[in-house]
Amino acid sequence: MPQPHDAGHEPGAPIDAWLIPPDNPPQRVADKRRQPMRLSALFEEFLTFLRVEQEAAPRSIETYRWCFRDFEAFTMREVGGTVLVALFTAERCRAYQYALAARGFKANSSRVRLATLGSFGKWAVRREKLDRNPLDLLTRPRRKARLPRVPRWDTIERLLAESTAPRERALVALMAYGGLRRSGSCRPRYRRLRAGVRFTACSGQGRA
Repeated sequence: MPQPHDAGHEPGAPIDAWLIPPDNPPQRVADKRRQPMRLSALFEEFLTFLRVEQEAAPRSIETYRWCFRDFEAFTMREVGGTVLVALFTAERCRAYQYALAARGFKANSSRVRLATLGSFGKWAVRREKLDRNPLDLLTRPRRKARLPRVPRWDTIERLLAESTAPRERALVALMAYGGLRRSGSCRPRYRRLRAGVRFTACSGQGRA
């Protein structure tokens, strides 16, 4: 039995348009691989956080940037290239701390630089840029406690002699002879004072 004639299947007949692949030029596909981030770029984000959210003063921002650039310059000399976020490690920060000591920096100067890196690392951990703050593994220089400065006794005698108001003389005398602070010298009540008694009770930090 003869088959029905189909002109589209004859030799040399054009194929339907929807079967022809489009003749579009090849397009470039963007590289979606995650590129390593420079540590300086991440630090600029940290400075933006300080400026916008913490309302840090411009002088503080410059101090942070100056301290970071010193660490960045040290790391660039060590690795001989770009400082990436992956290089911000505890070993690198410890080597920087030792380098500061070798350069003759005192404890206060080293503490400021390490504190900058510590604040930066803490922020990076909160932003999930780092798994752990590298400065948490370091032993930083401690701030030395200083004894409070007290005036010489001849200075106190001069203040008592130059004071003309009875209230001022009484306040200076309470602080000088009773060892009270400013807040404590204002708290004693008159009815609690007794002539000939070498001590009295007052509210505040301690007793006198």
